[in-house]
Amino acid sequence: MGQVFGRLTVVGFHAIIKHKTFWLCRCSCGTEKIIGMSPLTRGDSNSCGCYKRERISQYHKIHGQRHTSTYNIWSSMRQRCSNPKTINYGRYGGRGITVCERWNTFANFLSDMGHRPTTAHQIDRIDNSLGYSPDNCRWVTCKENNRNTRRSRILSYGGQTLTVPEWAEKIGISQRLIHARLRLHWPVEKALTVPVQFQRALIK
Repeated sequence: MGQVFGRLTVVGFHAIIKHKTFWLCRCSCGTEKIIGMSPLTRGDSNSCGCYKRERISQYHKIHGQRHTSTYNIWSSMRQRCSNPKTINYGRYGGRGITVCERWNTFANFLSDMGHRPTTAHQIDRIDNSLGYSPDNCRWVTCKENNRNTRRSRILSYGGQTLTVPEWAEKIGISQRLIHARLRLHWPVEKALTVPVQFQRALIK
């Protein structure tokens, strides 16, 4: 008595029936169950049945999400970081961006990130030089994500430091025009302050 088989602990002898020995066992969940010695020693029985129920519940929790946008985002995230055949691999796995080991399991990803808030939200890495992990990821809208992309140029003017998309929204000049001015080597102050209607005259 006292022997442990998985989650089961033998607490006492029950009976011998047709030359087979049965023991009273207590599961770690507190349930007591009579189990034959052979299933115990072979490893066929390692709980009162709670382990199987938990596995089934976990399976449905994971696979019940297979057609959700949250699952698709998780799957795409892993693909672009590990599959060289993926279109965006060069921008992610190809430059060293990885997915943390914990997030190799969808259940862990869902537990850490929760469901995608809306269809307008994307997964975003706070520090674009680091990989996907609970402490470096968040849900953001497409607009917010574009501001955080590593291609967004950061400009400082008038005591403020913002990305080009943020400046464009703030001053009412398109991102394309700001980038065009910078490519023409305009000073940052001039690129952000010259009204569009005066640009042609200024260039002349």
